[in-house]
Order: sequence, then structure tokens, then C-alpha cells
Amino acid sequence: MRRWTRKLCILAVLGGFLFGGIKLYQGLAGVADAYLSNLDEKVNVVRAGSNKSHIEEEFTPPDEVKPDTEYEKVVTVKNDTDTDCYVRVIAETWDSAVHVTMDVNTKDWSEKGEDGYYYYQHILGPGEETEPIIRAVRTHDEAVPFEVIVYEETVQAAGYDSPIEAFASIKGK
Repeated sequence: MRRWTRKLCILAVLGGFLFGGIKLYQGLAGVADAYLSNLDEKVNVVRAGSNKSHIEEEFTPPDEVKPDTEYEKVVTVKNDTDTDCYVRVIAETWDSAVHVTMDVNTKDWSEKGEDGYYYYQHILGPGEETEPIIRAVRTHDEAVPFEVIVYEETVQAAGYDSPIEAFASIKGK
């Protein structure tokens, strides 16, 4: 058997310290890396909301248009989505030369604005229907066939205090 010399013993002890020190450093470095770094990931899908609505109308066109006669024409807008929205409507006769007046509901709808729209004064909830904007159409002293054109738009109500503010936001004003 070989005898260990003093130099060999010192080298063996130093080698053991060196090996142990390297292992200790690697262990502490791993802990430090874990302590100083962190990775977490969450995927958030953001979808743009959508508004879908349609016009509901109760109207039976007459066989013959008579002067000074009122015809029942009930027009509403229905919200087909699960999003609260504001509504605006344009309601006009096709030919401005034909003198016809519409019974417009100004309790729940605004007066006709400078932009030509009537604004519904309430938020229209999911699946809800507006109060009628038009209830009837009246001819005057002439018996001329007429058409009433109704066009509607909706915008999400979230974040806005009025329909005018909400619609102005989509124009960038």
C-alpha cells in the first residue's frame, strides 16, 4: 500500500475544497437565478364587441291613399346582441315634395337633430326593443302615394353618458 505524503494529502484536501466549492456555487447560483427571475404567462383574448340590431315595423299599406288620413305605422328598433347600446334613427319620406307628417314620439326620442337623426333617450339593453319612434303617418290635402324610409344605427353604451356623446366618439370628434 502506498503511503500518503504530506503534499499529496494537502492536494487532496484542496481538491476536495475546490470540488465542494464549485458544487456549492452551482447550487447557490441556481437558487439565486430562481429567486431573481420569474416567468409567468397569461393569454388574454380581447374581442371587439359587436352591435346587431334591426327595425321592427307594424304597417299595412293602404290599397288607396286618401287625403287627410292617418295610417298606423309603428316603428321600433330591437337590440339583437348582449351589449347595451344607444340608438339613432333617420326617418324621412322618400319624396320631400309629398306632404306627409309622421307622429314622432318625442317623449322617448329626441327632436330631429341638425344631423338628421332622432336619438333614443335610453340605453337599449340586450334583447330589448325601443319605444316606438313613429306611431302613425298622416297625409294632408293630397292623395299621393308615399314611402317612409327608416334607417337605424347603434353604438355600444359602455363608457358614455349620452347617445350624442357615444355617436360622436365613433366619428373621432
